[in-house]
Amino acid sequence: MFTGGTGFTQPNGIGTNWLLSRTTTYAANCQGACLPGAVVVPGLTAASVNIPLIAPGTEFTPRTNQLDFGLSKTFRFNTASFTPKLDLFNALNSDDYTSVANTQWAAATYLQPSVVLQGRLIRAGIDIKW
Repeated sequence: MFTGGTGFTQPNGIGTNWLLSRTTTYAANCQGACLPGAVVVPGLTAASVNIPLIAPGTEFTPRTNQLDFGLSKTFRFNTASFTPKLDLFNALNSDDYTSVANTQWAAATYLQPSVVLQGRLIRAGIDIKW
């Protein structure tokens, strides 16, 4: 199956990973079978390893619901027609996000929204035909 350049090789959702290095330590408040402040993988030979915590394609951004609408009315004068228009985009002013800055667990920007829908926009215009 050819998927080059189609984007079909990427899953639809994101997944959380934990980037471990030789010096990564457990948090001071860890609970369970860990020692607070101890190195997570003491015998790690690689510089770093990426551990998948949540499978790709199982974490999703909020569902995007956006309401756009427009009004127009055509007026005719002899051979000319005028159509004033008023459009309102994102009428409910949804603040959903479509992307996150980072999926690395324990990073400062973990799951912080990076792309948010634009706020309410109004567009006014007129079409003139003669």
